[in-house]
Amino acid sequence: MTGPGHVHDVAVIGGGVLGNFIAFDLAREGLDTCLLERGYTAGGTSGATHAWIYVSTKTPGFYGRFSYESSLRYEALAREYGVDFQYERSGGLSIVWTDAALEEARRTVADQNAAGIACELLTPQQVAEREPIVSPEHIKGAIYGPLDGCVNPFSVMYAMNALAREAGAHFRPYTEVTAVTREDDLFRVATSTGEVRARKIVVAAGVWSIEIARLIGFTLPVTPSRGQVMVSEPMPPTVRHILANGSVRQLAERGIILMGRVMETDQTENVNTYEGLQKALKDVLALAPALGDVRVVRSYAGIRPKPFDDLPILGEVPGHAGVFTAVTHSGVTLGPIIGLSLAEMIAGRSTTHDVTPYAWDRIAVNA
Repeated sequence: MTGPGHVHDVAVIGGGVLGNFIAFDLAREGLDTCLLERGYTAGGTSGATHAWIYVSTKTPGFYGRFSYESSLRYEALAREYGVDFQYERSGGLSIVWTDAALEEARRTVADQNAAGIACELLTPQQVAEREPIVSPEHIKGAIYGPLDGCVNPFSVMYAMNALAREAGAHFRPYTEVTAVTREDDLFRVATSTGEVRARKIVVAAGVWSIEIARLIGFTLPVTPSRGQVMVSEPMPPTVRHILANGSVRQLAERGIILMGRVMETDQTENVNTYEGLQKALKDVLALAPALGDVRVVRSYAGIRPKPFDDLPILGEVPGHAGVFTAVTHSGVTLGPIIGLSLAEMIAGRSTTHDVTPYAWDRIAVNA
């Protein structure tokens, strides 16, 4: 237990997928780590996603490679610690609808292959052979990515939270950050459950990182993006792959189908809307008309941070020594590699993976 005057090496703000991986890796480095979560560990956006581990269309190629390396670490951690993330590499299909998009898809496949990412461009008939639920009449083809898959986000967060605590991290749920001040080399973090002191801070609170950054005194070039998802009743095996365009996937273990992912920018209210679900349904039925007979039993929404250039924002903030960010709209995919990379940075070691494309150097900081 820690007392009121205790000083942690690092305070991680945000207890979703990213925060739990970061806390785990920091604790493994031997750093005294405190993980702060304003709700509970699976109560935010990390638990309101499709939980894809998507690789094939993460461009440029270096970003696809970064995503692939992260997926490999899911498998490595599962083996090393005996945890079950319910990871399925079912493969993904990104449907191509127009001739212009077909040319772009050819370039994407060439770039990804050059970066060592396995994917290929399929004809409409090849798409239908792989995924019979997709109607081939109105499509131009699809990018098929055999490396694409998904996890159970709740299994991931519960497992990583337990591993982080076993490694020595302190976890404080239902702890909302209300202010951050600095005294010399020490940060004083005011929260709803008392003050937390730390020598370094990691901002990994998803879309709420925008507000945490404001409290510290800098601006994150990030906008909120709301997604809305429908959930079917349990079904027999119906969907073989992740269908990226209509955002459709079936959970093999339970049979339910997740459908839709309308992305609405600058939306901060975490609710479903009639208009949003109608748009999601339209996209799903354009892709797979047979899903029109599926009964939807519930829906949910989640708000993700969308960085200005769609790439993660990682590392120490210029002009704010000791403050690090871990902000991305692909937290589930990138959790393992971001956790490792941030921990290595904070421990003062070279990173195993190249993170220079995601550094603050590319951003004009408004202090």
